[in-house]
Amino acid sequence: MYVNTLSPLMIEENKNEKKSNYIRLLVTIVYLIAGFSIKNEIPYSSFLIIVIGSAVSFVSFIVVSIYIKYNRYLRWVKYIATFVDIFIISLALYTFGEYRAFKSTAFLVYFIWIGISITRFSPIYTVYTGLLSIIFYILVTYTLIHSNSVELGTITESFISSKVSIKNLAIKLFFLSLYIFISYLTTVKILTYISKAVEHALLIDKIQSSSTQLQSLQDENSQLYIKANTDSLTGIFNRRFFDVVLLKEIDKFNRYDNELSIVLIDIDNFKKINDTYGHDIGDKVILSTVYNISVNLRESDVLARWGGEEFIIIMPHTTVEQISLKVEKLRELISTSYIQSIDGCITCSFGISQIKIGDIPSTLIKRADEALYKAKRSGKNMVIVN
Repeated sequence: MYVNTLSPLMIEENKNEKKSNYIRLLVTIVYLIAGFSIKNEIPYSSFLIIVIGSAVSFVSFIVVSIYIKYNRYLRWVKYIATFVDIFIISLALYTFGEYRAFKSTAFLVYFIWIGISITRFSPIYTVYTGLLSIIFYILVTYTLIHSNSVELGTITESFISSKVSIKNLAIKLFFLSLYIFISYLTTVKILTYISKAVEHALLIDKIQSSSTQLQSLQDENSQLYIKANTDSLTGIFNRRFFDVVLLKEIDKFNRYDNELSIVLIDIDNFKKINDTYGHDIGDKVILSTVYNISVNLRESDVLARWGGEEFIIIMPHTTVEQISLKVEKLRELISTSYIQSIDGCITCSFGISQIKIGDIPSTLIKRADEALYKAKRSGKNMVIVN
């Protein structure tokens, strides 16, 4: 099966070839009708030439139509078809009788066919059509003069008699050559514009493709960033991200003397919950606790999973007294939450530490851990400030 691999330019050229093919059919029909209309005025041999030429032109029309129908590029077929066209035009000049070939407007058909060749977007093809026109017109001229079908004369005599002037013929060939040259330049210009348009379209397509790839890469990087910095179960930040943020907040404290505290949280009796109800219920407990904490934090606060059933919060720009009140409300909220399948409520212990001059992450966290440990030893479900 033939696969359509035509470029946009080739497809457009085939569209123009289709239009030209219909013109070819129309000219052939007119040529054939004209032949029958003067059948009694011309030799039978000339009429036979008209019929045969028309038949060849019809065959050319069919062949080109088949190629266009199946989206095949007319790489060499168009050259053969054009050869047939110019040949038929020349036959018309010859068979329609003697000096009329030189004095009638039939000669202008050459110009029309050269003009049509521009729509193929090929300078070589335009020159090819023009050269065929010149060669066949010279052959027709030579044949008619050599067979004494026309009588030579001056330019003046050519206007008032049936005589033909060689100078007049030379002028016609000059203008035909000039038209070919202009058509060639026009084709080159059109092809240049089309090539630039195609390059521009390809560039836009490439930019759009690159933009899509860049967006895809950014999305992928964003997903990797989220995956690397968040906890897979809860969706909150992980310990890795917390360490980075804490360093930045301590740096701000050292520069601007901003208030900074951290809160370490541990779910009470979590191992017993896991052992009694299973890990699925344990995960639900963690998710419920994270939800209750998250919805009660500010945008500037950073909640992270510290490990297992432990969580940690960075709370900047807040005094320890304010934090104590806020964390106490959190403790009460969590302790009154009910989770299906578990007897009793979930409780948490909280350890708070406030930053001091000279603190590093480990010392600040150590004091919060000591406060949490004290809350655990003192009966759990309480808030202790170190």
